[in-house]
Amino acid sequence: MGFDIEEEEIFEEPCSLKEYLSQPIRLSGITFKRIASKPKLTHWFIVLLLSSAFVTLSSYLAVQKINFQVVAGPQLPEEAVQAAGELMESIAKNPAIIFLGVFVSSLVIQIIISLIYYLLIRASGRKAGFLSSLLIIGLTNIPTIVSGILQSYLALNMPEVTVILNLSEQKGLLGGPSVGNMGISMNSTVIGMILSVWSLIILYSACRSGFNLSKGRAVLSSVIAWLIMLLPSIYSLLMIL
Repeated sequence: MGFDIEEEEIFEEPCSLKEYLSQPIRLSGITFKRIASKPKLTHWFIVLLLSSAFVTLSSYLAVQKINFQVVAGPQLPEEAVQAAGELMESIAKNPAIIFLGVFVSSLVIQIIISLIYYLLIRASGRKAGFLSSLLIIGLTNIPTIVSGILQSYLALNMPEVTVILNLSEQKGLLGGPSVGNMGISMNSTVIGMILSVWSLIILYSACRSGFNLSKGRAVLSSVIAWLIMLLPSIYSLLMIL
């Protein structure tokens, strides 16, 4: 009556890094169970570093094609305007700053989504630890690595553009990306959203195999977490349109 009693499998060792990296392709039920029962934080951290590195690479290659030009009214001296432009360009094209921004934002987003995923699993009546949920969400960084590689290729073929920033009080941003550059940006966003379907499959498979959720609850939990994960990409697409 009511709930089915399932015997939980006990694993003495966590999955290897190789198994963890290949899990988004293999979608092995046993590996999902091992991740859920014996999560290893270093696996998640390594994949987070890798995904941040590839996203940084694509962003760095793209920003190299942008020429920043700062203009202002007569109230600002020319030396100050030139210094502002040089400072802006040095910050925007600094790979360390790009990596730090990508890593911190990815870290915060992963923790938030993992917490939501954890609460959804617990609300479905299954045992789950936050660390296990974090490791499962971490698997969705593998599609991000693939996306970073594809977007790096697009960035290499991106035309050079000039972005003009007006510092006067009366006017804001002048100029901006060319039509060709907007096409590259849209392609990058679309690639990310298409590959996110892969992330949805990972989340659903983990719910079914790792946490033994029913099909309905697995769909609900994975889709909610997936939609929250998509919010940054949806926002970027809306900004382009």
